[in-house]
Amino acid sequence: MDNAHERELLLILQNDFPLVLEPFAKVAERLSVEEGDVLKRVQELKAKRVIRRIGAVFDQAALGYKSVLATMCVAPERLEEVASYVSSFKEVTHNYSRKSRYNLWFTITASSQERIQEIVRAIEEFAGCSLHLLRAKRTFKVRTVFDI
Repeated sequence: MDNAHERELLLILQNDFPLVLEPFAKVAERLSVEEGDVLKRVQELKAKRVIRRIGAVFDQAALGYKSVLATMCVAPERLEEVASYVSSFKEVTHNYSRKSRYNLWFTITASSQERIQEIVRAIEEFAGCSLHLLRAKRTFKVRTVFDI
């Protein structure tokens, strides 16, 4: 698969993923390549961490889930280690570093406030520092599309 096909593949995956029984066959058809080529390239891009996950985005509150944005001040020499630990929780959708005192940010989405507190305690114990939880007052739907 050449660069033009790869670019188109990434655009389809983020903007127009087909909701059919065999979505990768449909993607392959649109790209005029074999389904096996698409699957192989997706696996390669996942291995390179270009693609983190392929999945639906749901309204968590409507489904009864609780969500919170968390931030913490992590010693710079432990940032990668703590970020990796944070990411080990299936309830953490993503994390990222910022160049500020509060240098690690992440979102926790869980089935209950109790589960969020369990995760918070575990992360604080591992990291040796406190988390600051930033609860939403209003929800805004922002559609993120990466320019490829």
